[in-house]
Amino acid sequence: MSGAEKAEGSKIRILYYVPQLHTGGTEVQLFHLVTGLSSRFEASVWCPGPWGPIGERLVAHRVPVHRFPLASRNPHTFVAAVQHLRRLKPLIFHSFGYGAHWLDIVAARLAGIPLRVTSRRNVRHWKGGDRLNLTERIRNQFTDVVVSNLSLIHISEPTRQAEI
Repeated sequence: MSGAEKAEGSKIRILYYVPQLHTGGTEVQLFHLVTGLSSRFEASVWCPGPWGPIGERLVAHRVPVHRFPLASRNPHTFVAAVQHLRRLKPLIFHSFGYGAHWLDIVAARLAGIPLRVTSRRNVRHWKGGDRLNLTERIRNQFTDVVVSNLSLIHISEPTRQAEI
């Protein structure tokens, strides 16, 4: 059994990624999801960017928040992030990344996390027609499941089916 697999009777370890923890729609959704999970899950959050009120609220609810960097202009942070993810050994990686944030899901795959989930919470990625922008195409290549809170969003590229 690999380190990321769920042992009999143990909790399912989920690591959520969010670029920053100021108060915004994405961050509030993350907070409600993480603090509302069933007790069969063990949730933690990885935030490489600015700290804010949502970070304080997560800590007040005893949610572990990991603060290791990830910067596209610094390959050393990418290598270190993969190593951190391997040590954390989550079964599920759920990215709340947006815009130009795409390295997190690549790092999760290279770290060997079995199930990688990304969220779509807006339609800005489809500006300019039916084609996804480059960062969204990269994210999709490394994603097993896409979750959306908008009925308008659909994925034009296939992703692999996964079960928990």
